[in-house]
Amino acid sequence: MALKTRGLLFLPPPTVLIDDYLFQIRWATTSNNPHVWWRSGNLRTSFIEIGIEHPFGEVSSITLLLADSLASPSQIESLYGTKNTPIENASLIAELGNIGSLPAYVDDVGNFTVSLEEQRFAILLSETPMPRMCVVGGDVQLFLGNDNCLEGIVIGGLTEEDCARLRATFACLKA
Repeated sequence: MALKTRGLLFLPPPTVLIDDYLFQIRWATTSNNPHVWWRSGNLRTSFIEIGIEHPFGEVSSITLLLADSLASPSQIESLYGTKNTPIENASLIAELGNIGSLPAYVDDVGNFTVSLEEQRFAILLSETPMPRMCVVGGDVQLFLGNDNCLEGIVIGGLTEEDCARLRATFACLKA
């Protein structure tokens, strides 16, 4: 499972939305271009969707609908140990080949894990993340591996209310 990137686009910090059923990161866009929706997880008990604007490949949203397993502490530590200097206020541009010829939904069945700790929420898209770069937009960090694939997403600056909501949502998960 991999969402490969081909570059970065500088944008303002995103908006983070949290409710009882949904966790969403959204970047403001002024265009009404159509989107390709890259979806991953097993699409039944785990489901994440990334909106990619057509025709440029700009990532405009990340939505977590379902998660079914927790990340291990060592997986999380591999993200936070990234030594590269963050690139501030940037969003990803997805590498999807000829985006105009893609269907509206691209299903990339795979596994991901989540973690909640001290006002940070992480989504790991790789079982063994080894990020080389951290892209920062506001309180959102996007971690890219050596092959430019998105390996992890960390959302910081969560309120106690946000954390309580996420703990309740993911209380049944096991590592």
